[in-house]
Amino acid sequence: MTALRLLDPHQLVPNDSNPRANLDVADLAASISNVGLLQALLVVPIELDTTAADDETAPQRFRIIAGHRRHAAALQVGLQEVPCLVAAAVVQPPDRIRGALAVQRLAGSSREAALQAADNGALDLDDAAALADLPDDVAARILGKTRVGPWGIRHEIHAARSSLARKAAIAARTAELTAAGVLVIKKPVGYPRGREAQADTLLDDRGVPLDPEKVKTLPGFAAFVDCPVPSNESRTVIVCLDPDAGGYTRTTFTDYRSPQEIAEEQAEREAAEARKAALVTAGEVRWQFVTRTYGSAKAAKTLWLTVLRAAATNPDALRLSDRDITRLNTLAGIPADTDLRQAGLDRASRVLVCRYLVCLEANLVDVINRVRWQADPQRAAEWLDLLVSAGYSLSDAETGVRAVLTEDLAHWNGDEILGEDGPLSSAQEGTPDPDGGDTVQDAERAGA
Repeated sequence: MTALRLLDPHQLVPNDSNPRANLDVADLAASISNVGLLQALLVVPIELDTTAADDETAPQRFRIIAGHRRHAAALQVGLQEVPCLVAAAVVQPPDRIRGALAVQRLAGSSREAALQAADNGALDLDDAAALADLPDDVAARILGKTRVGPWGIRHEIHAARSSLARKAAIAARTAELTAAGVLVIKKPVGYPRGREAQADTLLDDRGVPLDPEKVKTLPGFAAFVDCPVPSNESRTVIVCLDPDAGGYTRTTFTDYRSPQEIAEEQAEREAAEARKAALVTAGEVRWQFVTRTYGSAKAAKTLWLTVLRAAATNPDALRLSDRDITRLNTLAGIPADTDLRQAGLDRASRVLVCRYLVCLEANLVDVINRVRWQADPQRAAEWLDLLVSAGYSLSDAETGVRAVLTEDLAHWNGDEILGEDGPLSSAQEGTPDPDGGDTVQDAERAGA
């Protein structure tokens, strides 16, 4: 085996077979004084040399196989220790010798770490040669990782080589683009679903696709170099930095919204919230009108015939949900626990009229809130008209609702609703929509 060690140059003995008789080391000594000894000497333990005498009391000595000039220069400048590749007295493959010597090409802390890793068995000579081909900071980072065994170091070396190759490919293509007058940018965040768009996916104002090669140097266009893993093959992507500002049409989907679109969407949301709040307020005022107008037994009698007709033709019009029982009791002026099975004609008539009014109001609220199940836009429109005829003034928000109802009801034809695919029976109109569709398709325009 071969190991890297730091030895006192006085422990090194020149080889008698050294072909150099005279060693001129002035220039080498000057270099070592400035930057240190960068390449290790190749030595063998002296005790393995049969020509050497055994001396157990003397420090261990080593015979120089390669590096006599370095040894002489080190003595001349007074180095206390020199890096040595200590080899067993056996023939080593040339690539292993080259690998061991390659460690000496490492600088500073990376070389010391490599020596330590080699002594610990975590770095073999092939890996040492591969490390020496990497930048010093990269090699130092790899060697500085804790608990990285031989195969871990190989993984790190492979990843570092791949990363360096990608960076080199990107740098080379970036230089070409810059020389051609193209603005080079980093890959946009969120691309391709952001503001920027690939030039060849855009149409000009005549509907003609853009030619990336023709537009790449124009203002508003740029390029970035894409180098995906694991191929590491670089490619140039020409993009328009702001297609909307340039008047170009996108042909691919994007989540991007221009500042104008964002502002419009925000304004629409705020308007919808304002309409919603206005409808809630209007509903409170509307029910106050209902309570004052129809809250007495005398007033309720004015609707008695209307309610009887509704009950005779459409019993569902008087179907009340549990949520509205309290409102019914309040409007009819009866305690919650009243047993109406023994009620007289006047009380029973008043309760029935109040029940009808509560159902009409609940239906209107369901239409406004786009609750399709059993919501009837025709009844909602008639309820608003009834209130107006009784002296109620619609608010702006309620006027918007009535306008939408008018528009939708214009599609009615007798007992049919005209849909996009032809007539739909009125029986179908009252069925629940599994997709949560709206009875009043444009209710949102009214602020629902």
